[in-house]
Amino acid sequence: MIKGHDKRYFVFEIIHPYDNWYGQVESSRDQEAKEALKRFYEVLKKIKPDRKYLFRENYYGGHFSYLPHMLKIEQAMAEKNYQRVCNELCSLGYYDLFFQARVFYNVLSILEDEL
Repeated sequence: MIKGHDKRYFVFEIIHPYDNWYGQVESSRDQEAKEALKRFYEVLKKIKPDRKYLFRENYYGGHFSYLPHMLKIEQAMAEKNYQRVCNELCSLGYYDLFFQARVFYNVLSILEDEL
């Protein structure tokens, strides 16, 4: 999942193999997904978010367009369904401006609190 020419999107290669919306909570694959999320978090902490503010004018929600994804990520975390967390993070990275500070720091916060 490389979005444009932004080299920071390599970080999604860590969790992409575990991207499964239907992931089984009890499976060993889900524990592997949790470990991948920990690695994703550690790498993400070393990346800098965008300095320039951007939002999608013609995209529903504009500045807040990332919030539905964040709610899904938090729900999957609460269910301890780590494969679904990977799926929702990949979706957020694909459909929204992941490296905008408002998105980036919220993702870091969720991962730090839950892992």
